[in-house]
Amino acid sequence: MYKFITIALIIYGVYYVWRAYLNMKNLKKNMDDNPKELLIGYDAQINGLRRQLAETNEIIARDQGFPPSFSVNRRLKKSKRQQEKLMQRIKQKEAARSNYLKLLRSYQDGEIDKVALKKWVNENQRR
Repeated sequence: MYKFITIALIIYGVYYVWRAYLNMKNLKKNMDDNPKELLIGYDAQINGLRRQLAETNEIIARDQGFPPSFSVNRRLKKSKRQQEKLMQRIKQKEAARSNYLKLLRSYQDGEIDKVALKKWVNENQRR
């Protein structure tokens, strides 16, 4: 039993290190080949989230014009929760974009910002 647990932990450790290594390798390749590609991806994600936020704001504004009822109040609560989640995701994507920009600048200067690199790797391992 202990051998099985030990082997499983070793396999997981190797997988974790290998995944981090591949993330770093892909990041270096992207920074060398086409550094703006990830920025364009971040911008597209942020714009999509802002579009969803605008639609949610329209729904909230429309529902606030109706007289209060159970279904209207439920839709308002749901829309406001969705609005908060979208705002949080937008902030996270903007922080990830600025972190990537910081990492890209330091890489182009010839030195790596280790704090930004660690944040980027941790963020991409959660996917």
